[in-house]
Amino acid sequence: DSFARASSSNDAWHSAVLGLGAYVGITVLGKTLHHIARVLQIRVAFEARLNTLGSLIQHILSKDFQWHSRHQPGELIARLERSGAAVEYCIGEFLWLVIEHSVKIFGALFILSAVQGQTAALLLAGIGLTALVMVLANRRLMAAISEKFD
Repeated sequence: DSFARASSSNDAWHSAVLGLGAYVGITVLGKTLHHIARVLQIRVAFEARLNTLGSLIQHILSKDFQWHSRHQPGELIARLERSGAAVEYCIGEFLWLVIEHSVKIFGALFILSAVQGQTAALLLAGIGLTALVMVLANRRLMAAISEKFD
């Protein structure tokens, strides 16, 4: 009975409305920032694709006649299109996912560090080691790919 009376008081309703308003405000702000970031991400990805295609075309045009006689125009156009699409996908989707999940992971690590600092430090070290292995493997892979196509 006392719980029902306390929950129906003006102070309880006022606190509930303030909490609900804060939740709605934070949610709307988060969604708005998310959509703004997506627009910027799409624009940057498109510009990166155009810049990549422009530099690749300049590189192709700088080759001598013998090089052009060994490569078919259709093959070159298909490779250019795949390269441009790969750059756009990398920046537009993959990099976006990396940034989005990094923010979530480091936010969770920040909260965890307030509760259990040692566990958060171990998780951060593991994430750093994993990222280092991924970067090194990617460099070796890209070097092998560039050797194959040069």
